Order: sequence, then C-alpha cells, then structure tokens
Amino acid sequence: MKKAEKKKIFFIYPPSDINVTNEVDDKIFRLYKLPPFDMMMLSTIAKNYGFDTKFCSYCEKNKTFYDFMRDLEAYNPEYIVLKIKNEDELSVLEKAKDLLCDCIVIAAGEIFEKNPFSILQKYPQIDIALRGEIEKSFDEILQQCPLNEIDGIVYKTKNKISLTKNRFLENNLNFLPFMDVDLINLNDYLTFDTKKPKIAIEISRQGQDKSHTRFKDADYVFEEIKNYVLKYNIRNFVFVCDCINFDIKWFQRLFEKIINNNLKISFQTNINLNNLDISTLNILKKAGCNIVTFKIKDEEKNNIAELKKQVKLIKKMKIKTSADYCINIFQENKKTINKKYKLAKKLNTRFAFFEIEDAKEKFKNSNIRFLNMDKISNPIQKNLNIQNIEEYAKKVNRNYYLRLKIFFKTLTEINSVKKIKSFYKTYRKMIKI
Repeated sequence: MKKAEKKKIFFIYPPSDINVTNEVDDKIFRLYKLPPFDMMMLSTIAKNYGFDTKFCSYCEKNKTFYDFMRDLEAYNPEYIVLKIKNEDELSVLEKAKDLLCDCIVIAAGEIFEKNPFSILQKYPQIDIALRGEIEKSFDEILQQCPLNEIDGIVYKTKNKISLTKNRFLENNLNFLPFMDVDLINLNDYLTFDTKKPKIAIEISRQGQDKSHTRFKDADYVFEEIKNYVLKYNIRNFVFVCDCINFDIKWFQRLFEKIINNNLKISFQTNINLNNLDISTLNILKKAGCNIVTFKIKDEEKNNIAELKKQVKLIKKMKIKTSADYCINIFQENKKTINKKYKLAKKLNTRFAFFEIEDAKEKFKNSNIRFLNMDKISNPIQKNLNIQNIEEYAKKVNRNYYLRLKIFFKTLTEINSVKKIKSFYKTYRKMIKI
C-alpha cells in the first residue's frame, strides 16, 4: 500500500528588490544576517500537526519570480505562508495566480495592521492575513478552527472580507515554540568571524502599547539554548532583544545557568550602557559573550566622557563593541550626520552602523500620500531628500570602516584563508560604494 504523502507548507520571503529578513538588512556593513526565526517557529507548529515544511528567502538569495514559480510547481504545497514588509512584494502573488488556485495563501506583516481590507481587495490571491502576534493564530488555522473565532486575522470567504478582533498579547513569551532548525541550511547563516553556524533566539517583544517589554522566562531561554546545543551542536547565538540586562535577577539566573552547565556557547546581544558595570560584564564574558551592541541616543551625545568610559570598560573585558546611530530622515542633514560620525570615531567601537529609519514605510502605512517618496524634502535642509540622506549615511558608514585604524585592526584578526577572502570581498564592495 502506498504511503500517503504529508501535506505541505511553503514558507517564503518573496522575491523583491527590498530585503525583509527579520527587519535586519543583509548589507555589507552588517555583523550578521539573522536566520528566519519567525518562520522557524511557525514550522515547528506546522510539524506538530504532521505537515512537511520548506523555506526559501528569495530576496536574500537574489532569486527571481521565475525561481519561485519553479519551486512552487515542484513542491506543490497546500499552504503558502509569506512574510512581507512592503506591499510591492505581494505582486508575486498576482504573477503566480494560476499556480495558486489550489493553495491557501497566508500572509503576514505589519502592513496588515492598517488598511487590511484594501490590500486583500487588491490581492484576491490572499486567503488569510495574520495581524499582531501570529503564532497562536497560525496554530488555530492549522487546527481548522472556524475563521471567525480566530483572533488577529483578516480572511476572505467568497466575496466577503472579514476582520476578527485583535489578539491579546500575553506578558510571558513562554508560549513561543522552539525553532525548527531543520527548516534552514545552517551554512547560509554563519558567524562573520569564525564562519560557524549560528541561530537567533527571540527573547523579548514589545507590549500592547509599546511602553513595556515582554520576555521569556530565564529558565525557558536556557532550555531552548540547551536544546540547540545538544540536538544540533549549535554553539553560536544572537539573542534578539531590546536589552539583555533589563532585569538583574533575570540576567543572573540565565547566565549563571549557562556558566554552571558549561554549555560553552558564544553569543552577541544588545545591552543598555546605563545598567552596565564590571560585575555584569564579568558574567557576560564568562557565559560566552563576544559582541555587545548598544544604541547611541541623541540625548546621550552630550555625555561623551561617560560613553567613552563605558566603551573602554567593555573593551577591557575583550568583548567586541558595536554601536548603532539612528538617523531620522526628517530631522537630519549632513551636518547632524557628521556630528554622529565624529562621535563614532571618538568612541572607536569595533563596529558602527548608521541606520536610516524606515520613513518610506512609515508614510506608506499612514493616511498621507506622496507621488514620489524619494522626493520628500528634509525640513531642516530643503535641498536634501530621502535619497540624498540615504546615500550620505551609506558614505559615512563606508568611511568609518575604511579608516586605517579599523582597517589594520581587521587585518590583525585574519587567521584563515576564509577570513582573507571575506575581508577582500567586503572591502572591495565598500570601495565601490
């Protein structure tokens, strides 16, 4: 007797000119690109119900619509789940509509928080859109619960589009499943220095009103880390959270368990410089921290001496430093960006990123409409537009890494042929920008 085939779910980041991958751009200046931890959690849920799953990030791999069509025809899934950031990425559904007749198309992304009706009317190929916290909604869909009883979705039945009530956000994130590591090719996500496989663990999320942060329990995070170490021999992690040292008791419980159980992991995470002291850094170092990232806020720029003191303390522990300088498209000009660049040189962190806020998306998702987003003027300096600011921020980012101090520091870290190739490739791209 022939064994019945499992039902299939195809998770995708669709072909696009814009990178989506978990809100972190895969640029040449980036320390890392994050594995698709959102899709990996959904895949765990799907496998709990007996589904076979597949994933492809078309934008990340520079694959085209035609690659998607071939994959779709060959895999022939019952469900397609796509995560998007921009409405333009949905055009892939329109092009592939003839192959989607027998598929249930589920879409997720922040754009469904506003005007979901117009999007589903424009793209009739979408059967269900997930809003807010998507994991439980997805679970209930696979349980085949009545759609009108599933919170946090927009769905289409015949010619009618319906919106259910918002899903309540739970304060404790322990409901999030461990990730399905088998969904991805680990060789696609390697550490930037040792070129070893790594994964990202989502530790925190914002609350309902974005005024507070919700976390997983420290014990739950430890068990998750231990699962990946023992089952997959993964020992490199990115802890995705706003600030790992938000609560000293939580912090001590997690990292002391990691130290006492001798997990021998390496990780990078975000920290708050204001809550940082030598004892905190000692615990981080012993637990395996190799990079800390922190944001430099505008109000902190005047306290350079204190910032330099904190950065020096981190360097003393032989932990690499990475600073993020946020650039607000409507409050910046070349002069203000140059001030941030000068501050970056004074702090001299191992890595620095000058991040443009996603102003285009912010305005696309509002009721304000512009004919050409790239021509929105900067109110501080009228002759500057979004494109000017983006190009200048990229130039400043390049100049930071092309300084001799950073260049020679990078050279001293090269200890393998792989690193030589990576170094050559990265700096060649920088020079071309």
